[in-house]
Amino acid sequence: MEAWRVAEMVNALPREVHDPTLPSLAQQACLDSFFVNVRALIEFLEIKPAAKDFAASTVLPGWKPRVDAAEKQRLIDVWAVASHQLVHFGSHRVKHDDGTSMPVDVSLEALDRIADDVLTVWDQYATKLDNSWSPRRADFSLHTVTAG
Repeated sequence: MEAWRVAEMVNALPREVHDPTLPSLAQQACLDSFFVNVRALIEFLEIKPAAKDFAASTVLPGWKPRVDAAEKQRLIDVWAVASHQLVHFGSHRVKHDDGTSMPVDVSLEALDRIADDVLTVWDQYATKLDNSWSPRRADFSLHTVTAG
């Protein structure tokens, strides 16, 4: 899937997660998709690069994301949540080493903050690439992703 479609889904899915007209299973699928797609963008944009996967610098040689230390840490923390909660069924999936639970804030506000963090970096990439195959967040056509 093209990276811009992943970014477009990250933009749209927080509202779908909280759409009361959707069945709860569909809302959960939207939440899972949101975190998996955020994780994919974090890797693609090389905030936390994957070892051998296609990345932004493959398309745009010399690409480096501009994020400060706090932004980078927030995105790496989200990457870890997606990895532990969805992608891998590891021993740290739902509990810390000390046995306490790992609550994840999935409120609309929290999901919008996550989307904004990663899509801010996406916009850096799309602006630098400057072609119609990688639209900026403001140019996403939501009708291609959501039914609403």
